[in-house]
Amino acid sequence: MTLHAEDALPAEVVQFIEQRTLCDHFRDEPWPEGDSQEERERRTFLSTQLEQLCKGSDERLRLLREHYRGDQKVVEALKGFEDTIEAR
Repeated sequence: MTLHAEDALPAEVVQFIEQRTLCDHFRDEPWPEGDSQEERERRTFLSTQLEQLCKGSDERLRLLREHYRGDQKVVEALKGFEDTIEAR
């Protein structure tokens, strides 16, 4: 399949999709419960990834959906993402 320029999504949408996909990956990672050095380091790593990748993504998704509501390619590309993943 060849992707033509007219088929491409806006760069900000592509960036959001890449970041939110990584966010969702780390959200699905098991949370280590123990107190070993390895488990503490893993919790720190996961916390850092979640903070960097997920923070603000609910609002970004809302704004992208609003801005591109008339662009069916963008609407379709964003439809699988949950509206609210951040704690309030």
